Amino acid sequence: MTEADIQLANGHFMQLRKEFDGRGEHTTITKLAETSFNILSPEILISKIYKENFDIASAAPLVLTAAEDNDKIALEIIDKETEALFLHVLSMFKKLNQPSMELAFIGGLISSDNIFQECFATKFQKLYRALN
Repeated sequence: MTEADIQLANGHFMQLRKEFDGRGEHTTITKLAETSFNILSPEILISKIYKENFDIASAAPLVLTAAEDNDKIALEIIDKETEALFLHVLSMFKKLNQPSMELAFIGGLISSDNIFQECFATKFQKLYRALN
């Protein structure tokens, strides 16, 4: 799994914690965590992560699934994480101080056809149009 998978999954678990604490709304993300990983309470979430060595990045596809169902929170997580990746690439471009830069995307989230990749590509295309 890539850094993007981990960050997306972290957003997923942050939403779960908020809901369990009463600070977040019940979303598709929560339903998918319940059905996919049997996470029904904060105690189960904590146990899975800290005692059972749960593969956190494995939750990233759930965020994509929820976003494809227009889940507001999942869409916000994807927007936030694609913005962070976009700013990282932009920073690298500025530091290289070159007239152009070639990028190679690796990892399932960014190199396959999904809502994460589409959101990132849209941000990148806006910058490209602004520079040309």
